[in-house]
Amino acid sequence: MRIALVSSEVVGFAKTGGLADVAGALPPALESLGEEVVVFLPMYHCIRKTGNFESTKVRFQIPLGPKLVPGSLAKSKIPGSNVTIYLVENPDLFERDNPAYGRGFYQFAGSEGAKKDYPDNSARFYFFNQAVLASFPQLGFWPDVVHWNDWQSGIGPVLLREKYDKSEDRSLAEKYQKVRSLMTIHNIAYQGNFWKEDMNMAHLNWSLFNLNQLEFHDNLSFLKAGIVFSDRISTVSPTYAREIQTPYYGYGLQGVLTVLASKLTGIVNGIDYKVWDPANDPLIAGKFDARNIQPGKALCKKALQHELGLEVNPAIPIVGLVARLVQQKGIDLVIESA
Repeated sequence: MRIALVSSEVVGFAKTGGLADVAGALPPALESLGEEVVVFLPMYHCIRKTGNFESTKVRFQIPLGPKLVPGSLAKSKIPGSNVTIYLVENPDLFERDNPAYGRGFYQFAGSEGAKKDYPDNSARFYFFNQAVLASFPQLGFWPDVVHWNDWQSGIGPVLLREKYDKSEDRSLAEKYQKVRSLMTIHNIAYQGNFWKEDMNMAHLNWSLFNLNQLEFHDNLSFLKAGIVFSDRISTVSPTYAREIQTPYYGYGLQGVLTVLASKLTGIVNGIDYKVWDPANDPLIAGKFDARNIQPGKALCKKALQHELGLEVNPAIPIVGLVARLVQQKGIDLVIESA
């Protein structure tokens, strides 16, 4: 099977959360099973300055409102694998990340230090998704499945079905019509909801702006678009698949997910044993495995207590949490219980 994975983050290139880990680990795992996989990622500034890529001859012009905006592809390899990753280039849209100035991939620090979304995020990631689809003929790579991830690639399935499937070039249209879409929801709280007038920027037919398709509280929702227009939907566990169909966890999208439950599957995220293996991890104080936990784990605990300035005492329990400091992760409950 030929698979194109589309993600706004890939570990080893650009990362803010768990999406990057999945996007970096899943393609090599699929490759090891005999699948042919490529990955698409924006060329951010942090990637550009590494120089760890090479140019390609792929060029395209994407209609962005009244303008045709140029772009190109560079390429690299996912570390430790033979999987090609294509980097969508447009410096004005993507190369603005700079931690020293409070600028990230999707947000920047406002005048009071609070994070704010870039006002053109809809245009940035519309361009990214258009670039992915436009590159297939030039690359000569026609995937059986495009694996879209989170809101940043949610508009992709719409473009595939409503634009590329209907290309005036009949031979191209037939090839696009054979491509299927899988949409993975990693975190439903982040939805990519934008001003509805961005329908014009994206040259989308206003007939799609309705309750059953792209409209979400009078906004254009990229995540809802991906949910509705994909052939299949997956999320990070069977439990989460059930939870997001409820008002508490669905963040307003529980209705559409309940209606489309027949194409929703929860798959537990895997783990890269080459990276997360305490028996071979060079960064920890003591090595251990399931059969020989001690003394390695005790040494790790002692080293952590010392590094954090805590009392070094084997009898004191330590609870660790790998998560963003946001309410969704239950941090408020920890603070209340302290």
